[in-house]
Amino acid sequence: MGRSVTTAALYGQFRPPYPPAFRAVVGRLKLGERHALIDLGTGPGLIALGFAPYVGRVLGVDPEPAMLEVARDTTLP
Repeated sequence: MGRSVTTAALYGQFRPPYPPAFRAVVGRLKLGERHALIDLGTGPGLIALGFAPYVGRVLGVDPEPAMLEVARDTTLP
């Protein structure tokens, strides 16, 4: 277990969101439904959720089970 175990809920609650530049990245990389994305160290899942509408499949991976719980509960505004 790493240091994120005790702070996972706070990390998910207070971590600032990424800027809404996903569409620009998707366009530049020509991503679409035939593509899959893996988010290593997903934390609260913000990258995975940001790209989810633009690709066919997203997988978020994190070594901390508590962070994966936070990711499961995360929604984008």
